[in-house]
Amino acid sequence: MFGRLGIWEMAVIAAVVVFLVGPKNLPGLARTATKGYSEYKKVTKELKDSINVFDVFKGK
Repeated sequence: MFGRLGIWEMAVIAAVVVFLVGPKNLPGLARTATKGYSEYKKVTKELKDSINVFDVFKGK
């Protein structure tokens, strides 16, 4: 899932995020990121569905 990202690299990234955002704001950041990702998935699904509808009209 993370490619060649090892445990130490992920720990450093997590430490930097906690340092930059702060431990009190971290849950809000996670909530915002989750909402953004779910919105992204919803929009891409709608886009794929609309493309599939056009393929039906083209006879594919």
